[in-house]
Amino acid sequence: MKREVPVDFEGWIEAMVHRGLEACGIRPGDVVLVHTGFRSLGIPGSRDTREGAGQKIWRAFESYLGPSGTLLVPTLSYEYVGERNPVFDEVLTQSCVGFLSETFRADHSLGRSLCPTHSVSGWGSYLDYYLYGHILDETPLGPNSPFARLTAPAGNQRAYLLFAGCSTNANTSMHGIEELVQAPYLWDGRLPMVIIDRDNRVTRKSLWTHSFRGYAQRYDRLLDYLTPEKVQKVPFFGNFLVALPAGFVWQRSLEVLKKDAFAFVERVGF
Repeated sequence: MKREVPVDFEGWIEAMVHRGLEACGIRPGDVVLVHTGFRSLGIPGSRDTREGAGQKIWRAFESYLGPSGTLLVPTLSYEYVGERNPVFDEVLTQSCVGFLSETFRADHSLGRSLCPTHSVSGWGSYLDYYLYGHILDETPLGPNSPFARLTAPAGNQRAYLLFAGCSTNANTSMHGIEELVQAPYLWDGRLPMVIIDRDNRVTRKSLWTHSFRGYAQRYDRLLDYLTPEKVQKVPFFGNFLVALPAGFVWQRSLEVLKKDAFAFVERVGF
């Protein structure tokens, strides 16, 4: 049976987003980093309707978190920036990790961290703290990256990783823990990069890049190491919203990887 678009489409989307965030224990004023999988949400309607839904989803996140909250979205560009094209432009370089990520980058972001391969775009408060130290790092998820700074959130914020319609295998933060333990499969050498910010200032620097050659990421295994009360999973449109406390994810993952550097990957192609 074909699903119909609700008459109050925007109100329906806002209610679904607000209900999901509240059910996960997230409060206005918190900071959330959101991974998304738009197709699996199963939002009905034409292509134009679905594109409009992307805008409404982000507006609903913003209205729930409020001006004292912070919304962060990975806008990674490793498919576009590398050895063949070593130039990252804060404004022009698109996200390669999905429709909702690119929609947020293009239409909602108030700033973007300056990492050629693993940038994060943001809306709300404390963007100076979360975004603008990233250019100081020489690795994609160094100590000044937005991912790492979620372990010590600004002000009175509580920090969460959210997975909206996508598997927790999309957990980019895990790269930061892999960097801390110097996982043997991680590095692919250094590349000279050019970074152009929104004011057309140019920075040239050499950056380490990630490889994973011969290994597949299995970050979904992290759930096996988390106690049930640390994992909130609630219905979200036609899929689920999963919320994990960012600081605890880093702490627990680091404990696991210190014992077994290969705990969250598996060999492939042999």
